[in-house]
This record gives sequence, structure tokens and C-alpha cells, in this order.
Amino acid sequence: YRGARILILDEPTAVLTPQETEKLFAILRQMRKAGCAVIIITHKLNEVLSISDRVTILRKGKSYGTVKTAEVDVSKLTELMVGHAVTLEIDRPAPKDPEDILKLVDLTVRRRDGSIALDDVSFSIRTGEILGVAGIAGSGQKELCETIAGLLPPTQGAILYKKENLAGKTPRELIDMGISMSFVPEDRLGMGLVAGMGMTDNMLLKTYTYGKGPMVDRAPARKMAEELVEKLDIVTAGIEAPVRMMSGGNVQ
Repeated sequence: YRGARILILDEPTAVLTPQETEKLFAILRQMRKAGCAVIIITHKLNEVLSISDRVTILRKGKSYGTVKTAEVDVSKLTELMVGHAVTLEIDRPAPKDPEDILKLVDLTVRRRDGSIALDDVSFSIRTGEILGVAGIAGSGQKELCETIAGLLPPTQGAILYKKENLAGKTPRELIDMGISMSFVPEDRLGMGLVAGMGMTDNMLLKTYTYGKGPMVDRAPARKMAEELVEKLDIVTAGIEAPVRMMSGGNVQ
């Protein structure tokens, strides 16, 4: 549209459907035929194999070589990216003696503006299973997670954990009940972390001892942050540096 001869695309398909992605790729192929140069940055290896002629692999800011796309497969690309062989097989054994651990019954939730986010929703989550919830953005999945985690009170219905109704209870009340529940929100910096604080203080939000007086011991949180950096290879300027300075993957 602007007559560009060089086009650089940074993860352009992150918010596109498969059909929209193919339309984009058709345009890129036309540009290539017209003699244009296209750089596409993506984590999706099937897209790399589908659209590119050559692939350059970056790892920790360094180039680990350029290969012809036609001469590699997903396994080879993964090995170059990670630095060692990775199995891409996912083992899905059948759960042993599954039982309902969390049950939603006729759950209705209104958003803060009064509109209905969830309308009479019921399902159960069983031990040893992964339950997927599918829907386009705005379909209620955000409010579903927030309601189960105690961040949003339901208008009606029940959330049963071993027959005890959790509906309307706060996260602190769930913790005090001894319920081990973790919620990873969709907005990792806006809601999952405090962007202006470092790793230590973000760890402190969960590790400090509630109701034990005004003094806060930062040592356990600092130790946990240091262990996470080593265990997960988190790249950061330091555990006290603001987490907003990290890359998206390291924040995650």
C-alpha cells in the first residue's frame, strides 16, 4: 500500500484466525513474486515452514545460523532454538479414578457495568484432567476465571468444592480454608504482576505471612526469586529490576 520494498512483520498472526493468516500469507507471497524482501518474526514453527524461504535462529540475542526452510523440519528448528533435542510428543494417559473436585451449578455473573457475562453456566472439573474452555474474546471466559478465583461475586448459582459452596468468598477466605488454587490471568503485566516492582516484591505478595504484625521479612521472597531465576533461566537485569523490563516470555 505504501510502496515498501522491505517489509518487517513482528508476530503478525498473534491475533489472526487461521483463515486470516492464510490471506496475509497470500499477500506476502505476491510481494515476494514482485521482488520485495520480507522478514517475519514468529514463534509458530508451522508458519515458518509455510511461508519462509530461509530461517535465521536467534537464541539469547545471538544468531545460531541460517538454514534453508526446505531442508529442515519442526524438530530440527526446535533443537536449534532451544539448544538441545526436544521431544514434541505429548503423553495423555487416561486419568485414574477421576472424581469431581470443582462443580459449577447454574452460575450467573454480571460484569461491573451490569451486563451478563455468564448466563446459567454449569460444568464440573475432575481430578487428573485438563478442561478447556473455548470462545472468542469477550465471551465470558475472563469473568469465569475471576469468579472461580474469588475476584468477582456471582449473581446466582454455586461453586462447589467437595460439596462446600465457594461462591462469593474472597481469595483470602479461600486460602484460609486451605484450598490450593492458582489463577494465571490473561493480562500478565496488568493483573498477574505489579509491573513497576521487581521479582522480590512480586514474590512477596504471596509469600508474606498474613496477620503477623507490621514488619515484613523480604528474605524468603528474595530467596524464591533467586531460585526461580536459576531454575527457569529467567533473563533479567536483576531480581530488584522492574518486571516490566523483561521480555514477554520471561514475564510469563
